[in-house]
Amino acid sequence: MKRLKQRENLDEMPKPCDYFHLIGGSGTGGIIALLLGRLKLTAEDALKEYIALLEQIFHQSNRTSRLVTKEGGSYKASKMEVAMKDLIARSGQGFPQEELMRQNDEEHLGKTFVCVLPLHNPRFVQLLRTYTVVQNSTPNCKIWEAARATTALPWLFEAIDIPVIAGISEPFIGGEIRCSNPTMEVVHEAIGLFGSECHVQLLLSIGSGHPGVIEFSETKASGTRFSKELLDSLKNMIADSEHMADELARKYNEISDTYFRLNVTHGSGSISLEEWKEASKVSTHTRTHLNDPAISDKVETIVEYLHSEHAKLSNIPLSFLYGQVPERSQPLPTSRSTLFVGQTSTLSALFVGQSRYIQRLKEYFILSPDGQCLRQLFLLHGMGGVGKTQIVLKFITEISQSDLYSYIFWIDGSSEDTMIGSLKMISGELPTEEGKQLDKETTENILLRISYLSTPWLAIFDNADGSPKGLEKYIPQGRYGHILITSRLHSLGRIVSFENSQEVTIMSEEPAISLLLKAADIQDPNIKELNTAKQLADILGHLPLAIDMAGAYIQSASSSIREYLDLYQENRSELLNNEMDEDFHGHTVYGAWDLTFHKIQDQAKEGKKAANAAVCLLKTVAFFYHQSVSIEIFEKAAEGFLKTELNDELHEALPHAIQHLIQCPEYLYLKTSEEKWNKFLFNEGLRLLNSLSIIKTNQPQSSFTIHPIIHGYLQDVLAASESRKLQGVARAILVVSDDEEYSHRKILLPHITTNMKVVEKMLDDGQYENDTFNVFAGVLEDCGDYIHYRIIQKI
Repeated sequence: MKRLKQRENLDEMPKPCDYFHLIGGSGTGGIIALLLGRLKLTAEDALKEYIALLEQIFHQSNRTSRLVTKEGGSYKASKMEVAMKDLIARSGQGFPQEELMRQNDEEHLGKTFVCVLPLHNPRFVQLLRTYTVVQNSTPNCKIWEAARATTALPWLFEAIDIPVIAGISEPFIGGEIRCSNPTMEVVHEAIGLFGSECHVQLLLSIGSGHPGVIEFSETKASGTRFSKELLDSLKNMIADSEHMADELARKYNEISDTYFRLNVTHGSGSISLEEWKEASKVSTHTRTHLNDPAISDKVETIVEYLHSEHAKLSNIPLSFLYGQVPERSQPLPTSRSTLFVGQTSTLSALFVGQSRYIQRLKEYFILSPDGQCLRQLFLLHGMGGVGKTQIVLKFITEISQSDLYSYIFWIDGSSEDTMIGSLKMISGELPTEEGKQLDKETTENILLRISYLSTPWLAIFDNADGSPKGLEKYIPQGRYGHILITSRLHSLGRIVSFENSQEVTIMSEEPAISLLLKAADIQDPNIKELNTAKQLADILGHLPLAIDMAGAYIQSASSSIREYLDLYQENRSELLNNEMDEDFHGHTVYGAWDLTFHKIQDQAKEGKKAANAAVCLLKTVAFFYHQSVSIEIFEKAAEGFLKTELNDELHEALPHAIQHLIQCPEYLYLKTSEEKWNKFLFNEGLRLLNSLSIIKTNQPQSSFTIHPIIHGYLQDVLAASESRKLQGVARAILVVSDDEEYSHRKILLPHITTNMKVVEKMLDDGQYENDTFNVFAGVLEDCGDYIHYRIIQKI
């Protein structure tokens, strides 16, 4: 744990319960398991408490006055109980002395059990657990009872009665009599918890010290002497954990990089529990053991596996640990070199964060227990520029170290033409029959050859933003192969099943700032620079592509973050559409969205109603605030328009707003056959935009949000050619939507203030139309926004 603390640069000592999914123990090993798993102590604190516990339990004053009999052991169990209760109370977890074993089953790490035996029928080992199970469940006893039970060896303590069912108690003794080395109990329990096909990364067995040679004294010809020496030898045989360790060493010989046994080989095993004063000797023997170069290397490997960023990928399922380990002739585990095929992008040297997505991919894409690459599909979806491609590049960079695949195919999924081109490139790298001509090979044949590969392969369809049907026909069919898709389209979840998809969201604040500083080559920033970096990262909406390019501009122009921030306020469109700052796809930040928006506009021109509704919506909200755009605004605007048209007095009160909407009725989503709002058409537009990751609908579906970079794109690119008209439409919708209710005016407020900032420079005479002025001023005053109220009064 000390090495792990240093490796992960932690401020505090790491706890085993945060790294191991399951911890099991028997006897005094059971107490240590409880200290580490249930009480969540560090290894160092657990050792201190363990030594203090031994001192109290095995002190001379705690010995009984009798020899070991059927009534009990040679030490008072009451002292053990008191000492354990005190330990639980001061553990730092806020537990009472009578705290129960069971804890929240949702905790995936640190599950713990101890081994015990029923006194009246000790045929099978039973487990006292900190979690619930369906089969072979045992009572939810108190923590101190579990500690007492697992250490109740007949020569030490009397059995303990634990309530089992309906108030009936059952006596238990220590499980060490049958399983002094509970490694197989841990494996069997893990199978019950996680499934036999779950891949195990690390199985660690820690011994209490090698006991040396167990021998019997020579006997006289007249017969065996029933002596203390004989009893001690029998007791040592029962407590011997090395017999099981030897068996496991032979059994797991083929997977020595998964199973590890740490046990001090000299000295400590010969010290009995009663000799607690000899703890310093144990410490000396342990340090000497760890200084052995071979042991030190083994510990270093374990630390490497526990260190999350560098953890190895495992091909070993739990079923192999419990049953037969594959021989070398079997396909698992094997070592293979990976061949990359296709024109991949380049992994950015500035890549930061996003480890949770990479871990999800590692956990999903695994081989079957017999080493087969059974068919699995997964979708990474999210808005453009959020870093989907970079996540995949980082993923394949890490898994290539394990040689999990023989082939990794990179396919440009942008269009059918790019997919066909990628497949033709792949064709030249696939194994072929000798003399077979492939010059005129069809796409279908290439897909068949991929699907028939006998070794594991991964196909990546990057930027697959077309229709599900268009993509599906280029995905290899069959029972084998791993397929990973990146797309802006959540709807592609229909191909992979939605449970096998993952949305990639924008970066959190800390990684976003870190990326900006790395891209700008700013080392050791001061407080002022950090604050400005946070400000810029927030304005860029924590979008990786925008942040990376902003940093690149700052670095190449030798400017400061503050200078870029000031420049951005005045020249946003130019900076985000600067061809000198193209990404690995040849896109600028705005260019990354051109294809998507052009596609929607083309569909609208073809007469597709959902696309037309989506375009109208985007052009309107370009002049709203980008967050919490309430659907209620559009519904009330439509209702207000219809009501005003039928009422001459109301029409006269809002002449300019009504005129804007009469000229552009498509922005109101009205049913042509009825005088009412067409909610279905509006929702179809929303659904299309949501599926393309352009907006994010809030639940329940009453409002939606647009990323600030996309919002800027809408103003600077999509609506630029008809900006003046669209600003008028946006103002009109806000004005006509107002029903003078305070709750609705609170909804309108952020959109009115944003609209004011955007359109002030575009007003012909520096004045709002009267109807707009009256509504805007009324909303600002009613909501207490006197800053903007004074601004509008001065315009």
